[in-house]
Amino acid sequence: MKHQNKKLEVAFFDNIARIRNGYENFEDSVYWEMIKSTGAHRLIGKDILDVGCGSGSFGNRLSELGNRTIGVDISKRMVEKGREKANQGFRILQGDIENPDLFCPNKFDVIFCAFILHHLPSPYNVLRNFNWWLKKNGRLFIIEPNGSNPILKVSEIIGRKNIVKNARTINETVHSYKYYKNILEIHGFSITSKRTFHLKEDKYSLLSIKGVLLSTREILLKLTKVLPFPFRERYIVINATKLDLHTYP
Repeated sequence: MKHQNKKLEVAFFDNIARIRNGYENFEDSVYWEMIKSTGAHRLIGKDILDVGCGSGSFGNRLSELGNRTIGVDISKRMVEKGREKANQGFRILQGDIENPDLFCPNKFDVIFCAFILHHLPSPYNVLRNFNWWLKKNGRLFIIEPNGSNPILKVSEIIGRKNIVKNARTINETVHSYKYYKNILEIHGFSITSKRTFHLKEDKYSLLSIKGVLLSTREILLKLTKVLPFPFRERYIVINATKLDLHTYP
């Protein structure tokens, strides 16, 4: 099993926090669109863990709905930026989600995990911990790049070497729906719903090879909408419910 290089991950997101003053990649309406894609916009009065919360893009919005939300991130600088922006009902901690002792068992009603699992070469231990931290019948919401999409998979392999240098770490690995399904079942989860979606990306300049390649990738990804699940579109949403409590990791 491959392990995450913690030092590189922390350094990468500490740097992003420094140069971007946080990690808000989308407009407000897009964040709400993604929250609604999971059904999390219906949550009220729940104990929620926002995994890899960054500067609070999802956690602040989930707490606005009337939930008690805790965010956790491995980057100290990102946590500091998040605390500056945190609203009432949203608390942020620094920690490593591969550590099973980070939270006590049966603590959360919901774990919201958006764009985090692909930062782990293997999310096996993390999904095991999610089972440990969730209450009985607790819910897990996952949003990730769709590793089952053949265009995305190929472009990620090419981009890692040639296109998106210094925009990611060696930890990043897009996983397939089948991969997530297998690990979730191993760790006592039942998938209750799944879907794919595509977000409108920024327009790229056609005056550079990089811009042409990224624009071509965007067109091809849109065309995959005609493919059957799970091979279509750029992102995947998986909702799962905890069925079995595993023994302490």
